[in-house]
Amino acid sequence: MDEDIETVEIVEPETSGRRNFLRFAATAAVGAAVAAISTAEPASATGTAAVVQNSTNQVDGATYIVPTSLMDASPMLWVDATANANSTASAIRVQAKGSGTGLTAIANDGYAVTGSSTNNTGVRGSSTFGTGLYGFSDSYRGVAGYAAGGVAVYAQSDYGIDLEVGGTGRLLLSGTAGHAAAGPPTNGLHATGEILRDTAGTFWACVAGGTPGTWRSLGGVSTAGQLHVINPTRVYDSRIPTPVPFNDSQSRLVSVADGINPGTGAVVTPNVVPAGAIAVAYNLTIAGGTGTGFLSIADGTQTSSSASAINWTPTSNTIANGGVVPVDATRSVKVFCGGGAGVSCNFILDITGYYL
Repeated sequence: MDEDIETVEIVEPETSGRRNFLRFAATAAVGAAVAAISTAEPASATGTAAVVQNSTNQVDGATYIVPTSLMDASPMLWVDATANANSTASAIRVQAKGSGTGLTAIANDGYAVTGSSTNNTGVRGSSTFGTGLYGFSDSYRGVAGYAAGGVAVYAQSDYGIDLEVGGTGRLLLSGTAGHAAAGPPTNGLHATGEILRDTAGTFWACVAGGTPGTWRSLGGVSTAGQLHVINPTRVYDSRIPTPVPFNDSQSRLVSVADGINPGTGAVVTPNVVPAGAIAVAYNLTIAGGTGTGFLSIADGTQTSSSASAINWTPTSNTIANGGVVPVDATRSVKVFCGGGAGVSCNFILDITGYYL
């Protein structure tokens, strides 16, 4: 090592010079935890000499920063790249070899790593073949990001997965501060690909960016959910085990929860429509209708229905029709018969799918 390298002892300065002191000490600490290293010669982890500025300072073991007394909330290490530095300079850069970890930070209750930037990235992780940024927490947030107006957390991969959710695989959209209303956004600039949750618990996707953009509902409390198509399954037949004709002005509550044997009416497929289903796709058949009548169908809580689901006449009294109808919390629908005096029929209800 050249003899003209200046050796500087790190000594706690007065309060007025503390910031410059900390900036200088942190500059020498890039790449590992700060150690007290002397001269330009390689130093051991237990050395007590000074750090050499603008030089490579080597260690051959772990080094620690340990407070000698109870500290206040001030950082033990402070790197300030806001003054007298290039606008693209990194405050801290940590680089590992091979499969090693560039930076490991551990905290019992607070933040292990915090990053803040006015106009750029608060914390950035980069890896050629491994994980750019990894966070783990026993009971709270492994990685958290905040941005007043930009992107709080950004993930990019050139060839792999941009963002992976491991562990339980659960992803929570908990915030509604940016859209404190029910329904899709009605103002503000939005980008294609945004997904948000409104105050009613409905999820929306922006399919065309703009102000406010074009939005499509993905699902919510008041939406039907995804259609699950099943093999047609009989859930009700008024003819078995004994025919019970359905007459004008009557209503009948029918459970669609379980599949039955078409010959005996016994349950053979429990929960063919699972608990939590919102609606069902059905096929409704009239068997031996008399007069000119109709049936209507609604969810099990309704007391009336004016929309016809199927109609019959004396010359077409065995007929079928399909449709979709909501179900109540017990997975039941209510069927209504109408058409006037003398109208009667038997009916069969098959389920072809459910929405959940």
